[in-house]
Amino acid sequence: MLSTSAPAATSLSLQSAVASPALLAIRDLQVDYMTPQGPVRAVNGVSFDIKPGEVFGLAGESGSGKSTIAHALMRILPPPAVISGGSVLFDGDDVLDMGLEELEQFRWRSVSMVFQSAMNALNPVLTVGDQIKDVLHTHQPWLTKQQANARAAELLDIVGIEKTRLSAYPHQLSGGMRQRVVIAIALALKPQLMIMDEPTTALDVVVQKDILQQIETLKDELGFSILFITHDLSLMVEFSDRIAIMYAGEIVELAAAGELFNNPLHPYTRGLMNSFPALTGPKEVLTGIPGSPPDMRQPPPGCRFHPRCDRTMSHCSLTHTQLREVAPGHLVACHLY
Repeated sequence: MLSTSAPAATSLSLQSAVASPALLAIRDLQVDYMTPQGPVRAVNGVSFDIKPGEVFGLAGESGSGKSTIAHALMRILPPPAVISGGSVLFDGDDVLDMGLEELEQFRWRSVSMVFQSAMNALNPVLTVGDQIKDVLHTHQPWLTKQQANARAAELLDIVGIEKTRLSAYPHQLSGGMRQRVVIAIALALKPQLMIMDEPTTALDVVVQKDILQQIETLKDELGFSILFITHDLSLMVEFSDRIAIMYAGEIVELAAAGELFNNPLHPYTRGLMNSFPALTGPKEVLTGIPGSPPDMRQPPPGCRFHPRCDRTMSHCSLTHTQLREVAPGHLVACHLY
């Protein structure tokens, strides 16, 4: 069983695993949803770093807290959600201490976001060009009309769309092209970090791959970092540098993408890995994960995954798990380790 010094060991492990300078440093982030019956903890003590130029993946089932973390980072959590603890340091400044004017400078200039179902978020009665220029005029009011037009055309070119499409309406574009337009808007102010929340949902696999390859090229050319959020672990392993696996509001495993793919340690991570078929080799029976995620109003005691785990032990239901570094850069929260 874990010793009473587990929290200190966790902190040291995390620091050693992410020792290089971080663009974003999230520490012990806690988010609650306030209900008449009391607060419901949706994000419970999450900590991770994102380095300059890195693609950091955040994976897990629906409801695990991935999007809540992204919205907390941007300070756009709608009521009744509240950030109840922790810190979000971006380039040394705590986002949680920023006032309204600072947040206006922070959002879209420092960090931009591509939301879930983003291709359906475009205004159907405005042209693509008007929607791009709206961002430019709002945040860079000194731009002339000609400069804004030129920048909008440049942004479309960056994401592989002809500038003649500036006069097109969203319904005149394919799903993949609308998604590219949203990415162009997110790149408009040259952010240092782009949050991509399920960016390829509802797109076919060919378009998914094409868009992700273009994003990777843009990242290398422009030098921004990416927080990539999805439930599709096969897609994430291919696209990310490091990956954190979330379950019931907590990170249960964090490692380099290749290490996580070749040597998943947490039973939940293994279950996710066994939930999608390999593209090559012999056919295998997919096992998946039995049961359902816990009710966050009454999460199970001890390890939150133990009711669904096939390797549970007696103390798994009694003692909460802590992230520990079991190999260089590989952290896992499981009593097996």
